[in-house]
Amino acid sequence: ENNLLEGSFTSDRIDLLKLLSSHIAISIDNARLYEGSLQLNESYERFVPRDFLNLLGKDSIIDVSLGDHIEKKMSILFTDIRNFTALSEKMTPDENFTFINTILNVIAPIIRKYHGFIDKYVGDAIMALYPESADDAVQCALEMQRALKEYNQKHNMIEPIRIGIGINTGLLMLGTVGEEQRLGATVISDAVNIASRVESLTREYGVDILITEETYTSLEFPDAYHVEKMVNTLVKGKLKTITVYKVSDSNNASYTPRD
Repeated sequence: ENNLLEGSFTSDRIDLLKLLSSHIAISIDNARLYEGSLQLNESYERFVPRDFLNLLGKDSIIDVSLGDHIEKKMSILFTDIRNFTALSEKMTPDENFTFINTILNVIAPIIRKYHGFIDKYVGDAIMALYPESADDAVQCALEMQRALKEYNQKHNMIEPIRIGIGINTGLLMLGTVGEEQRLGATVISDAVNIASRVESLTREYGVDILITEETYTSLEFPDAYHVEKMVNTLVKGKLKTITVYKVSDSNNASYTPRD
């Protein structure tokens, strides 16, 4: 209708516009696919920690193959809620899940703060790994206890929520097991079993935090804590005794988490 535009869109220009439109459409589709891929990876990371992938040298969950593994010295932390069975019997299923998730929401972020990552949840229990330093695990344990104490005070808990924490340090294998249709991330080591047993000893001895001698001798800043030798004891599945230490805050020194 506009005579000034007559002849402006030659066949060559129309072909060019078609080509540009095609490239724009492809770019939009690629952007959507990329965004979807990022969202998918972020979703997977809620189940398989980014730290796990990093340790395996993988950029994405899709790069992981059956049998991928590494061997590395780490500190292992186990914690669970004291008397949870008795507490849970007083709750409905919905109340149970709300309660567990509330407590985990208090303590889980502290694990990340101290360069650890959660390997797995087992009911009301957590298993966390600290690949860089035994001090990270011990400082994390102390702050978890402080945070829970603050939670109890803030909510005026008639029956204060308590957790026991056991820490061990040793060589472990971290990798993938299963078969091609169903892979799982896991940690294989006797050091893991000992950490779990040590956590159970906190109930037996009525203390909040216990560490093994392997963790104690791995500390870079032992003077930052009050450490008290408890006992040489046999744990289930071991033929030799292990030495455990009670750990609490020290008034003599401070420790600043690494960035």
